[in-house]
Amino acid sequence: METCPICRARLNGATICRRCRAELGTVQALELRGQALTVAALQALARGDSAGAAHWLGRARWVHATPMVRVLEWVVDALGQAAGAVPATTEEERAAKAWGIGLRSE
Repeated sequence: METCPICRARLNGATICRRCRAELGTVQALELRGQALTVAALQALARGDSAGAAHWLGRARWVHATPMVRVLEWVVDALGQAAGAVPATTEEERAAKAWGIGLRSE
């Protein structure tokens, strides 16, 4: 995180914004966790494990959704569909899976 999400001041590696005094340690930790999950997805994709990549990207989206995560999800979905896999799940199904709950069929 280069700038404060509240006032846009440069952080220069600090966890407390010098301008608005916002404590950003937790937000920065979430950002790093999201990046680590994205790296895990890339590693799975490099191994040819598109199901594993989809799993890690789903978790990355919940922790810290970025445009890169969305593009990688699109790539993994396209690879799965090209290989004849089951079509990608909906956002609601992914959310339910991430939270470990079942969806009601209507």
